[in-house]
Amino acid sequence: MIWLLSILLAFNLAEAQTKKKKSKKRSRAVAQVNLTKVGSCSATTGKKVLLIKQWDLLKTTSTKGFKEKYAQERNLTAIYKKLDQDVKAGKVQLIVAEGCEGEIKGDFDTTFNGWDLAALQDQVTRKGFDKIITSVPLKIKAKHGDKVRVHCGDDLKQIQESNRLLSNLRGWTGYWSKFEELKNRPDELKPFADSAAALLKVPATTPAKELGEMVKKTLKAEVAALNESMSKRDDAFIKILNEQEFETAAVVVGGLHTADLKSKLEQAQLPCDVLEPPGYTREEENLIQDFQNILKK
Repeated sequence: MIWLLSILLAFNLAEAQTKKKKSKKRSRAVAQVNLTKVGSCSATTGKKVLLIKQWDLLKTTSTKGFKEKYAQERNLTAIYKKLDQDVKAGKVQLIVAEGCEGEIKGDFDTTFNGWDLAALQDQVTRKGFDKIITSVPLKIKAKHGDKVRVHCGDDLKQIQESNRLLSNLRGWTGYWSKFEELKNRPDELKPFADSAAALLKVPATTPAKELGEMVKKTLKAEVAALNESMSKRDDAFIKILNEQEFETAAVVVGGLHTADLKSKLEQAQLPCDVLEPPGYTREEENLIQDFQNILKK
């Protein structure tokens, strides 16, 4: 009798442990991905917009066929998992992407990081699909098809202009920092002063202090031009949102856009939440702040 009870007890214990493991697996499978809310729009009623900050890899960097680890993986994977859950649950009906123009559908052939829509559709059921480093909206469309509408809200001409201006600003900020750091060490400053003079197309004999003011003036003009270019791109996002029907839309965009987009969403009387995913870095946002701080000096 004792041996029978022992067998039954062992069987019940094993069954309970199996159920517990299954329960844990189920709970992990349905665990919600939470992005940190870092802001919201003043409007409280109407179509809702989720403004999601992304730290994306340069579009031309191919991740197809490579096994390198990218710093952006955590950020982009978190965004993908969040949108995957929301689209699956019917909570998000529209996604707006940056870096391209037009609607992402069957004939869309723009490539991000070596991946196009067709290539991603071939990978949907394979292990590791969630960690493919490419455009998150493109991945969501590849997986969910007609269940969600995905539009590119960007302006390709303005993308090129913004990238050019941002590159220029990084360069001019480097010169400005050298003028500040070495202003009392003229011999060390001279190579940078000569280079700045050549770029500014002024004589190499121009006094360093005067050159420094020219660099600062150039920085100011470049910041204004970048703000204008970014604003035009943000207008394109707002246009898409105004034209489309939805209850909740997600805009996946670099952090440089969020402050201006939030302002424009408020002007359009669209409620919004600004969401910051795990792994996001504020490098570009801080860079713009650095530019602004220079101009205050």
